[in-house]
Parts: sequence; structure tokens; C-alpha cells
Amino acid sequence: MKWRLILLGLVAILFGLWGIVLWKIAPQSTTALDSFQAIRNVPEKWLTWKEVASYPLPASGVNDIAVDGKGRIYAACDKGLLIFTRKAQQPNVVPTPEPPMCVALQDDKIYMGIKDHIEVISRSANQIVNWAPPAINAQIINIAVNKSYVYAADAGNKLVWKYDIRGNIVGTIGRPDPAKDIMGFILPSPHLDIAIQRDGNLYVNNPGRHMVEAFTPNGRLISSFGGGGNSINKFCGCCNPIRIALLPSGDIVTSEKGLPRVKVIKPNGSLDSVILGPKAFSQNTDDIPIATDAQGNVYIANNYTKQLNVYARDN
Repeated sequence: MKWRLILLGLVAILFGLWGIVLWKIAPQSTTALDSFQAIRNVPEKWLTWKEVASYPLPASGVNDIAVDGKGRIYAACDKGLLIFTRKAQQPNVVPTPEPPMCVALQDDKIYMGIKDHIEVISRSANQIVNWAPPAINAQIINIAVNKSYVYAADAGNKLVWKYDIRGNIVGTIGRPDPAKDIMGFILPSPHLDIAIQRDGNLYVNNPGRHMVEAFTPNGRLISSFGGGGNSINKFCGCCNPIRIALLPSGDIVTSEKGLPRVKVIKPNGSLDSVILGPKAFSQNTDDIPIATDAQGNVYIANNYTKQLNVYARDN
């Protein structure tokens, strides 16, 4: 009997202690939840874009998108290359030997990154040439092209390869060189993107440093902007931004994972606007392909809703 009373007393004490613990942590949990909800909310003053078009995506989603001068949208996915037109909701499908990870356009050519190399085809979908892998362990995940050069983002080797238009490697961007203040790209996850400016200089994201960096075509670091944090004018999480694209104005569109959002940043690094905030995406979103066109529209592939949406400024 005595031992039973002692046991009951110990149980009562344990329940009492557990009640105190719950009382102590409940306000903190509520505060943490409130803080989480707060950073997911975007102030209305920044939301200055409206949706103007939408296209259905395949169930598997897409890896990358690009837009040509006639408004056709090219989407790299597991099925190959999808081509959307303004008049047709269902895309044409161009099969590829392996799923392309990225797509870029220049003149009459389509450039695709497939595993460790670049494949070039004509707009009529006739294969032209496969370029040799640039190095061992190459993983070509993004491409940017102008009339002089083709730049390929290699997540495996953590740098950008610079090709001439015939497919010869003529340089690299981002190879670590502390003497020139180039510390290299930090890629906790395979996200490395490129956007070419009108003057030929290029932007490259450096997600592990929460930065966007500007380089000359010869690889000289010009400037950088960014910074880590949950506030709307920062890049959140371990490694953001994951995607970049350029508007005709020179503003930079960025997308982020973890706390998913798509923003527009001015060349001086200040926030211009927000196109979509976290509530538009799944909390598990790990990639948001983006593209722009000559009219200043922004294309966002939302693999959560399985929609490719087009946005314009809501003036």
C-alpha cells in the first residue's frame, strides 16, 4: 500500500512538471507560429503585378522555360521540349534522347543542357550538333546565349563555362581567385543560373552566399548585391536565390525556395516589387523556373499548381 501511494505521488509530480513545461512553451510556440506567418505575408505595396495568361504544365512539372520573340514558350521537362503558342493551350512536344535540364534560344537555334553537355537543334526540331562535355562531373543546369557566346552553368564543377558559338570553350566565369575577390560559387543544392545584360556583362546567382554577382565576359567580378535573411528585401534560407532573369529595364527577377517567392530587384540591389509570395507555392517548393520577354512580362512555372503563369505590371 505504501509503495502504491509513493508511486501515485511520483506520477502526480510528473504530471505537474509536464503541465508547467507546456505552460512555459505554449506562448513561445504561438510566437514562433506568428513569426512564421508574418514572414509568409507580403505587404500589399510590393504586389504590383497581375496574371495575364496561364498554361497547363505536365504532371511531372518542368525544369526550365524560355520565351522567343514571337511569344512562344519553350519548356524543358521529362517528356522532352514542350512548345506553347499564344493560341494553343496544349503544347507541341519535341522528344529528346534524355530529359533536358535547361533551354535557351538564339536566332534559329535552341540550346538544351542534357546531363553533362549541350545539344543544339534548329527551331524546326532537326538536330544540329551535340557539344562535348566540358569536364568530368559536369552537370549543365542553365544556359544563356547571345550572338557572341554561350554560357553554361555547371553545378557539378561549380562554375560557368564560356563557349564561342561553334561550341569551343574559350573561358570560365566564377573560378575561385581570391586575388581578384572571386571567392567561387557555393552550391548547397544544384542551383546556378545566368542572365546576360545588354552590354554583354552577365549576372550569376551565388546561392550559398545569398548573392547575385555581375561579371564581364572575361570573368572579372564587377559588383554584387544581396544578403541573407527572411525579410522581403533579403534572400532567405541556406541558399538563395535559385533563379534569375533579366527584364528589358535592366531589373533582375529572382526566385527563391524554402520561403518561395518571386521578386524584382533593381540593379542597385534594392527591392522593386514582388510578383508572387510564399502563399502561391507549396512549402516544399524546391525550384521555380522563371523567364522574361521583350515586353517586360514575367513567366513563372509553378510545379505545385502545375501551371505556367504570365505576369505583367499592374499599372
